[in-house]
Amino acid sequence: MNWGHKIIIAFVAFIAIMGTLVTVAMKQDYYLVEKEYYKEELAYQDVIDKMKNFNNLDVKPEIELNDNQQTLSLTFAKGNIPVEGLVHFYRVDNPNLDRKITLAENGDESSFNFDLKGMTKGQYLLKLRWKDTSREYYTEKPVFIQ
Repeated sequence: MNWGHKIIIAFVAFIAIMGTLVTVAMKQDYYLVEKEYYKEELAYQDVIDKMKNFNNLDVKPEIELNDNQQTLSLTFAKGNIPVEGLVHFYRVDNPNLDRKITLAENGDESSFNFDLKGMTKGQYLLKLRWKDTSREYYTEKPVFIQ
């Protein structure tokens, strides 16, 4: 075999390897943090303000995850009962496993209980967003559902 054949074989091998790499890259799943990432990024100062409101609370809500009964319990201070809110179980690796639960006004009750049965086991980021009669609050907490 002469050097001309070796060059042609090297070019063909290079093209085959590049074609394989492009095919594999095209089949990869990718997820953005949010569907409208740029819009969310521009409104992030609002989230920072809500986090400051949360950090300034004297009595922060208690978030308790009960793995045996697969329940989540949220308990708010009497003066900070949510008028409305959202509990978002955010799954970093697969947004199809996310779960959102709406907090509705619960009268004078300061605790909420949620059933987590049926959720896929794994690491979630619990994003808690709520507002009372005067302010809005936001916090995040990593949770592991077993």
